[in-house]
Amino acid sequence: MELLSLKTSSFRIEVSTSPPKSTDIAVYLGKSVTLDCLALGKPPAQISWILPDRSFVREVGTVHTLLSPMSLLQNGTLRIHTPNFSSKGDYKCIASNAAGTDTITYQLHVAALPPSISEGAMHTAIIQPGESAKLSCQATGEPAPKIMWVSPRNDVISMSSDRFQIMGDGMLVLKKVRITDEGKYTCVARNSAGDDVKNMKLEVESQDCSDGFPTTHHQYAGFNHKSQSGITSDVTLCGNWYSQTRYFMDVAWTHNAGST
Repeated sequence: MELLSLKTSSFRIEVSTSPPKSTDIAVYLGKSVTLDCLALGKPPAQISWILPDRSFVREVGTVHTLLSPMSLLQNGTLRIHTPNFSSKGDYKCIASNAAGTDTITYQLHVAALPPSISEGAMHTAIIQPGESAKLSCQATGEPAPKIMWVSPRNDVISMSSDRFQIMGDGMLVLKKVRITDEGKYTCVARNSAGDDVKNMKLEVESQDCSDGFPTTHHQYAGFNHKSQSGITSDVTLCGNWYSQTRYFMDVAWTHNAGST
């Protein structure tokens, strides 16, 4: 802490500043910042600020300026609530009383941090039909990036719906997954500094059965199928999804007489 004193007759002013007399401050876009100017004096020091647009601020409360929302606190601190690129520049605090004046100048730099998604490489999620799929997408950046998803059909998913839900951390939840939901999903994290993307592949499994085919049993008059257990009273239907839109049935049957 630096303590400056100036005495003239019975008057004095003491301006206490934690940072150096001239200092650079870097903040991220949209992140609030406070510029201190703490002054002690007899008589009490009057605090005023000169902003980068050369406007002069002395009254406590909301500061009316085109730069960005800011306010002057009772103790002389200037608070910039949501800095933008026009907020950058020199902020000069002036403390004055009958004994004299003292100043401190801040040079404010405003920067943005492009989004970065923590999981970079594409990976595959395998889900059973009817279950919910959860595709994660955690991103950092300043200002905080907005998350949207692009479906395999190139539809933009930017908000929740009956089947899709975007969580606060960017995770995409697909409810009651269907075979038509298969494909590549792209997460896009975006802010004013840029964007980052992550791809995920969703695969929907078919039901299990011997030889890799799901099996169901239905009774059909006049036909039967000899299963692995030797039962020949029904038809065994084995199906597998070969594409996202067509379902083929491989049917093996035997006639009641036993011929194939």
